[in-house]
Amino acid sequence: MKINILLILLLTIQSLEAKKLFESTRIVNAHSTEILGNGILDFRITHKFGDIAGTSGGFHTLYGLDNASDIRIAFEYGVSNKVNLGVGRSKGVFIPELFDGFVKYAPFTQGEKNLVSLTWLSNIALSAAQKSTIENTLTSFERTSQRLSYFHQLLLARKVNDWLSLQSMSLYSYRQLVFDTDQNHLFSTGLGARLRLSKVVALLFDYYYVFANNSRSFQTSSRPTNPWGIGVEINTGAHTFFINVSNAQGVTENEFIPYTRSNINRGEYRLGFTISRPFRLAKKK
Repeated sequence: MKINILLILLLTIQSLEAKKLFESTRIVNAHSTEILGNGILDFRITHKFGDIAGTSGGFHTLYGLDNASDIRIAFEYGVSNKVNLGVGRSKGVFIPELFDGFVKYAPFTQGEKNLVSLTWLSNIALSAAQKSTIENTLTSFERTSQRLSYFHQLLLARKVNDWLSLQSMSLYSYRQLVFDTDQNHLFSTGLGARLRLSKVVALLFDYYYVFANNSRSFQTSSRPTNPWGIGVEINTGAHTFFINVSNAQGVTENEFIPYTRSNINRGEYRLGFTISRPFRLAKKK
């Protein structure tokens, strides 16, 4: 909660005219408050590799580059200057073959009249994986509804000055199928930041704290951990390229919020990258 209190204090600073708080609709793992303009289609490819170190990493896997933790291919489209729609397909980590869709709505953005930018996001995901014959697994679907997961998220951000943007995230997620000792409902909160170093390079950071009972179990030797990511953003003009390190294995919130369990002390963190390529399909309004 301290990180959100810090952000609220920063929001009391005099309003700053800002066209963009973030360069992209994502920070590292988290969505940003940024919205694509009307008629813009963004094609995105996200790839997370295997563990850099530990028993699954090291030289023999080229520090995780031989392995793919998760891969997502997605399209986002600006229906208007306030509403975006998105669809994607992920390889998946704990729940394979994930198809997801979301709607993202920004009622207002930071400017002369607004101190902050506010965005709401709602998501639904469905696993197309084959039903497991083993009971009490994440793919032992007894009915179609158990293939579904959802999350809703409120994003609040402010461009503090020309080089720093901060964002607060509050998220509620629900999974239809969980282990017997796990929770269907999860709440989490977090902080994201963008630090601009030059016209084309910026540092990125995001972190979520997941509120959950200590008894949560994934039937593994690892306890749940809070997802974080640190990255570098490079804007080449036509493309935006992101390189990051994260403890999260999954790409979407449907996976990395409930299932992150990596232990940094055991080398369980990984490289990842995203390529974003926007196209204008309609004239500006």
